[in-house]
Amino acid sequence: MMFETKSEEIMYNWLSKFFESLRLKEPIVTYEEILIAIKHDKEVSEYQDDYETIDSALDALKAMRIIEFTYNPDEYFMDTEFEICL
Repeated sequence: MMFETKSEEIMYNWLSKFFESLRLKEPIVTYEEILIAIKHDKEVSEYQDDYETIDSALDALKAMRIIEFTYNPDEYFMDTEFEICL
């Protein structure tokens, strides 16, 4: 997969691992829960306010069918839900 920036690639890889770790426990996760997890992980916390990078990585994960939206939002809100499809 090609990314526009290194930060998008880092976020994509981190989110892939994050969703894999939740797959069996929590098959649905909200945007707010994702942001909280990013904030508390040293590997990606520097991107906690970089919503463009986070959203691009989520869009790439959706394109790869790793996640699906429980509905199709025009933009992400704190209560936007993502279903893990791994």
